[in-house]
Amino acid sequence: LLVHTPTTSLALVPEVQQFGSAYEPGHLVTWHATPVPDWRLATVGRNGSLQDADRDLRQGLITVTEALVRLDVARWHDEDAAQVAALRDGALPRWRMPDHLDGRHARVLGSAARLRAIVALATRDDGGAVSLWQADQRSAALRDVDRMSRRAIAAASTFPTP
Repeated sequence: LLVHTPTTSLALVPEVQQFGSAYEPGHLVTWHATPVPDWRLATVGRNGSLQDADRDLRQGLITVTEALVRLDVARWHDEDAAQVAALRDGALPRWRMPDHLDGRHARVLGSAARLRAIVALATRDDGGAVSLWQADQRSAALRDVDRMSRRAIAAASTFPTP
């Protein structure tokens, strides 16, 4: 676990020791803290910048939506449609978003979290796919959205705030 404070950057490594019997097992976790160089900028190289993630998220969503409509597999069950509409309109529990985020980080995290929730609903079945090829193409498009969403969450979580 990488942690950054105003004065230092640390790598926290857990050491787990089992104790007790087979009937009453237990685990003792000891965390070892090791000072490390500031890791925040290195994560930007891996995750991309917040601006890149935001742009890719918006462009990817447009591309995937067009692909699903073109395949005619962008269909929902009635019960899922209501949940998707609520997510689209901003129904994301407030407790999921840290209070200290600036507007840009919060917007990217919120959009990505909503998209991941929509993907979770959409992957319950094959939508309107009638062939294996359509189902595979739909699944690939949804995986792309999920990948972009995870990348945006990583970028928004690790990109330094101004």
